[in-house]
Amino acid sequence: MKKNLRFSFLILAGIFLLFFAYVWKKKETDFYTKLKKIPDHSLVNLELGGKKYQVEVVNTTASITQGLSDRSEIGSDGMLFVMPAKSFYSFWMPRMSFALDLLWFNDQTLVEIIPNALPEPADKPLALLPLYTNQKLANLVLELPANTAATNQIQIGSEIKISY
Repeated sequence: MKKNLRFSFLILAGIFLLFFAYVWKKKETDFYTKLKKIPDHSLVNLELGGKKYQVEVVNTTASITQGLSDRSEIGSDGMLFVMPAKSFYSFWMPRMSFALDLLWFNDQTLVEIIPNALPEPADKPLALLPLYTNQKLANLVLELPANTAATNQIQIGSEIKISY
């Protein structure tokens, strides 16, 4: 009797976990999947904290690696990195000409802000560059000019909206 009860409980728990995983994936799919399909280096309009921005979307390994390095200016209001999955990502500032705010998102929700990441000298060895790594799972990273988050009162929990 106890074996049957345990087995039934395990089956029920498994069904619940599969259902939860499906619902969670479905929830992520609506927003995140659309972003992943945007062509690399496209400009999109997004809203964050009641303010509108036009940002460049990067979603290929080469573009994500390059980021805003070697540019004299951002060229738009910022850059949105569409990462391959929810994880922990390290960013650095080699060959940068300007400071940035780094904002990490778990789907549409802002989970972490690193303000005022400073550019590093071009001759500084890569091994000595500071790394800026999120402490909460994220699948999107938004780079904006330094102090944008503070100036516009962008806070953890804020949500982004994208106009396609």
